Amino acid sequence: MKQILIQELSKELDRAGFGLDAEQIKKLYSFLSLLIKWNKVINLVGPKDWVEIFRTLIVDSLYLKDFLLSLSLKNSPRTFDLGAGAGLPGIPLRIVWNTGEYYLIEVRNKRAVFMRNALSHLSLPKTFVLGMRAQEVPEELLPPDLIISRAFMPWPKLLPLARKLMPDHGIVVVMANTAAPESDQLAPWQVKKTFSYEVQKKKRYFWALELNNCPN
Repeated sequence: MKQILIQELSKELDRAGFGLDAEQIKKLYSFLSLLIKWNKVINLVGPKDWVEIFRTLIVDSLYLKDFLLSLSLKNSPRTFDLGAGAGLPGIPLRIVWNTGEYYLIEVRNKRAVFMRNALSHLSLPKTFVLGMRAQEVPEELLPPDLIISRAFMPWPKLLPLARKLMPDHGIVVVMANTAAPESDQLAPWQVKKTFSYEVQKKKRYFWALELNNCPN
């Protein structure tokens, strides 16, 4: 049964246009299996079966990987994933984009426990769970080079927090259901790059924002 499901997942990936290797597919299958198992107990995500979870949630991580590769990031960036929840987009992202250090920051204990359990099965290097608020991250881990936010908080509240976490440099990637606002609404941040894609006939967006005083 496991091998059949891995083959079905591979077909889904091919249909969506993502070329993962065999090891990445196995890890993605393992994450999906754990997510479905835990979801029955603590309701981590809305979708219940793996196909719907893949099509509505996992694809975000796969698109995000390509978006990050298109940005001018440091060679080994330190990334904060704020409000990491059930490990989405972070854990599937780390399966396909294992660059630098990645911190999944989540204050809700049950979700943090789930992510730690998932990471113990997946062996993803330099990927950590911080069970705390973003404002409580130890000073020795600051500043990050990259902040990723998906449904963590509205962007007018997110950007001041991001400024506190990385006051002088860095990139914020907002995963949103709307296009980026006008640049005058974002000051002192500016849009460096955007990307949109369709999921279940609805558009989703990435905005990469950088402080105006950051060098190009």
